[in-house]
Amino acid sequence: MRFEETKSEGMRREYRVVFEAGEIDEALDVEAARKATSFRLPGFRPGHVPIHIVRRSLRPDAIKSVLESLVSKACDSIVREAGVSGLAAGPAYRYETPYESGRDVEVTVFVDVAPAFELKPYELKVTEIIPDVREETVDERISSLMKALPLREDAEDGYTVKPLDHVAYKAVCYVDGRESKKRSFQDEMVIPENPTGDVSFILGFVGKRVGEKFEYVTPSNAKLRYEIFIRSIEKTILGATPEEYAEKQGYGELDSLRATTRSVIENEINGSAYLYHKNQVLEALAAQYQFDLPDTIIETEMRSVLAEIRRELKEERHMNPQSEEPFKTDEELREEYIDVVRKRVLLGYVLNKVAMVEGIVATDEELRYAIEAELGKNPVIRSSIIRHYSENPAAITYKRAEIVERKVISFLMSKANTTKIKKTKEEVEAMVEELLKE
Repeated sequence: MRFEETKSEGMRREYRVVFEAGEIDEALDVEAARKATSFRLPGFRPGHVPIHIVRRSLRPDAIKSVLESLVSKACDSIVREAGVSGLAAGPAYRYETPYESGRDVEVTVFVDVAPAFELKPYELKVTEIIPDVREETVDERISSLMKALPLREDAEDGYTVKPLDHVAYKAVCYVDGRESKKRSFQDEMVIPENPTGDVSFILGFVGKRVGEKFEYVTPSNAKLRYEIFIRSIEKTILGATPEEYAEKQGYGELDSLRATTRSVIENEINGSAYLYHKNQVLEALAAQYQFDLPDTIIETEMRSVLAEIRRELKEERHMNPQSEEPFKTDEELREEYIDVVRKRVLLGYVLNKVAMVEGIVATDEELRYAIEAELGKNPVIRSSIIRHYSENPAAITYKRAEIVERKVISFLMSKANTTKIKKTKEEVEAMVEELLKE
């Protein structure tokens, strides 16, 4: 195999690659020898058919596979020997001459090289948000927590269900008077103070004791009748003090509950502040770097951006069908977003290089933790998310990239010259909201 560069334009390189007939024949002989171990032909023992006969039996798809293997090796040689620093995308190729036995084959290989640049000193100037958690904010959060998750205890004998109580029940279904085990079920619920929806079902619990039952007929199907049995009641304790709440919920002293609540609010502030920090870091990096970018990667990213914009515009038009704003053409959108796309691609290369130079990776443990955080407790959601990641390797790759990006941003923040400002949760959320509007 021999190759020569025939064109160099921007980040695109073209090479003329020639595979000599003898080289191709040798590769085909290797493929024939591999196939011969199981090749069967009348008059020969299995595995003992002469190679030249097996060679003649090779189908076009096998020959194509051999040629593509040779092209793949040629691309590796080009990257290794031609001084190409790296590829921005997988090589493409075009056959200039078709395969014919005993003749050379010429192929044109197209390579988009990755940008070659050096990292600059991490001399970024950014504003770092420090959580400002005030005592009144902690008090308000504890008060909200006590309303959302009030104290409850097992009801004593003879107690009747009241609003805000937690009840467990069994629903036995009858269809035209016959019990249907398939439709029967067990469940639990908190009785709302102001019921909505199927009010008759909810109010059926009020005033009932453990072991009592009531009858319920579904509004949508009069043939379905349920007997609802009260299995257990947890009554809500009203008027508890924060001190009592902290003790009964397992926090011990009120100070421990306050410390936990403060930590939760700080984490929420830090979570919102990350977007603000990230934007500052990316803007600072964009001002530092300027280098040529591969057209192939720009086009790939542009198609992704256009697809997302089209989806958003379609949803917006669906929500507001009376809108008179005209649709923009792809060319108009390209012109509007080309600078955004170029900046995104450039920053992607810079962040990737920082990760590579600093050895920043996403560990398997971090990946498991990130996916676990998505799962939640709903079994339907859990199963769909697990299926998404198990059936889509690209989703795992994307999740790893998210983790690496967050770690790189944190690393750059740690190296930056920062001015620290204290902000409350509401102030940070307002800052981020303004940022997202831009």
